[in-house]
Amino acid sequence: MRSPLALSSSQPAPRVRSSFLVHGLWLVPFLVLAAPIVLSMWRKWTRSVWDNGHGLFVPFLVAFLAWAALRREPVRSEEPSRWGFAFLVPALLLVAIDAVMKTDNLRAFGLILTLPGLSLLLLGRRRTRAIRFPLLLAFFMLPLPPPLLTPLHLQLQTLTATGSEWLLHLLRFPVLAEGTYLHLPHGTLRVVMACSGFSALYAAITIALVLSYLSHSWARRALLLSVAVPLALGGNVLRVSALAILAEWRGYEILQTSAHVLSGYASFVLTLGLLFLFAEHGPRRNGR
Repeated sequence: MRSPLALSSSQPAPRVRSSFLVHGLWLVPFLVLAAPIVLSMWRKWTRSVWDNGHGLFVPFLVAFLAWAALRREPVRSEEPSRWGFAFLVPALLLVAIDAVMKTDNLRAFGLILTLPGLSLLLLGRRRTRAIRFPLLLAFFMLPLPPPLLTPLHLQLQTLTATGSEWLLHLLRFPVLAEGTYLHLPHGTLRVVMACSGFSALYAAITIALVLSYLSHSWARRALLLSVAVPLALGGNVLRVSALAILAEWRGYEILQTSAHVLSGYASFVLTLGLLFLFAEHGPRRNGR
């Protein structure tokens, strides 16, 4: 004869299975609707490494972190939460509005906004709360809209030129910064939009957030979040300064070679390496 405990432990499973079957009836059409939006985002991620290249890796990070968090939350008979519609309804409205406006940005934002709604409907409030960070991280796969991105690029271009002037003067190298231009002894360099460092900055902030989430030290989290922006900006200043010296030494034609692109990768790898170094060897006090 079965014990009462065995009977009670076997009851939740059918409810969980039936819940997923019911939601599957509308989830499949939703995935069909989402497919062209995901394809549009994929094109933006792969268009240029200087644009929003890190967005290509964010979905995998979100999926892994959510999976790891849910592993720590055993499946129970928690009912789906109707609060999911508070996210789904405005999200689908954004998708519908963008079908008329054709901006691509609204529908992409709407798609990401559906994720917490789907989680609440399929997983319930407790497990949605467990994956709140991966759900928040998903928004970092979105490119910034042009009205915000264009002035930000210009500010970063000017900041990079000014920082490069300071560093080159420190190295006793003659240079004059004027806006986004660097006037050198044998030519003039312009810090263009692709060299503003925005892509590395956006990626560094994203990585710092992930490393902070994985850390168990509040002091280390604060350190990672405080150094991400200076490291990304400093790496770009170092890159532009090195290119200026290289152009003066080997000729400005070298900027049209792979050295230009490789310098961008090198500066980002340096920033990434320093972030991991801070994550590994940062302060440990003030634990969980």
